[in-house]
Amino acid sequence: CHVVLVTKGSNGAAAYVRDKGAYIVPGEKITVCDTVGAGDAFAAAFLALWLATSDAEKALKAGNAAGAHTASKPGAFPSYDRAFVEALLP
Repeated sequence: CHVVLVTKGSNGAAAYVRDKGAYIVPGEKITVCDTVGAGDAFAAAFLALWLATSDAEKALKAGNAAGAHTASKPGAFPSYDRAFVEALLP
């Protein structure tokens, strides 16, 4: 395993990357509505950015943003506007 992720809800997330060290990013300030799907959204955004850039900090920030957005809306798959998604992309 080259990357280990730890999500900490409102306290952010961390990644340990083999041969590169640890990266920690703070959580997003949101009002939580429904946490169902937030971890999946985090993982999907992290993975997309990690595979595209190999930048752990950028990938963690994207994961946090996607997870926070999901947790701030009802249901496991809230709508995402185009500007939000494009802001996550490299």
